[in-house]
Amino acid sequence: MVMSLINMLLTNIEVYLSKGKPWCDFNTEERYYQRLFLGVFLFNISAFFISLYFYFRHNIYCEPGIYTCYAFFEYLVVLSNIGFHVLEVAQFKNRLFMAGLSVSLGKTD
Repeated sequence: MVMSLINMLLTNIEVYLSKGKPWCDFNTEERYYQRLFLGVFLFNISAFFISLYFYFRHNIYCEPGIYTCYAFFEYLVVLSNIGFHVLEVAQFKNRLFMAGLSVSLGKTD
């Protein structure tokens, strides 16, 4: 869970720091994804802290129905985590990504 939150945080920091740079001229669709990334991250971290509250409240006071609230918010954390990663994939839907080694066939000096 912590690594997922760090990944989301670093992705949002990367997007924020790249705004206004000459190599990063965002179009309308990319700005839309930026807002979605931030919204899903804020929703995820809010649901995470609310679930922690209900978890500790259940463990300390053992009130009826509190564990159900914890489980509900934990499911929201998982679903928002899945949603964030789906957005990461959807962001590159019209892109071609190639990885490999560059091989030189001739002698270059």
